[in-house]
Amino acid sequence: MAYSLGRTDGGLAARIEPAGSVGPQSTCCQGREPAEFSRLLWGDRRGAPPSGLRLNAPLWYAHGFAEGLAAERRRPVPAEVGRAGGLQGPAASL
Repeated sequence: MAYSLGRTDGGLAARIEPAGSVGPQSTCCQGREPAEFSRLLWGDRRGAPPSGLRLNAPLWYAHGFAEGLAAERRRPVPAEVGRAGGLQGPAASL
C-alpha cells in the first residue's frame, strides 16, 4: 500500500514538479511522519504497527513515488486542441 500511494503521488507530482530532480528523499509520506504513516497503513488492526512497517514504509513510498514520477514523465503528451478547434503541435502537420 505504501508503494501504491507513493506511485500515485509521484504520477500526480509529475504534472506540477519541475522537469529535473525533485531533490533529496524525505522520510515524510503524504505529509505524515513515519510513525503516523505506519498507523495509516496499519488501519483498523489491533495493536501498534510493527516497527518494520514504521522503518520500511517511507522507503516503499519513496520508491513508488520515484517510479510514478518517472512513468508519468515518459508518457507521450497528446496533441492539444486549440481554442479555434484545430490541432496544435506535431499532430497538426499530419
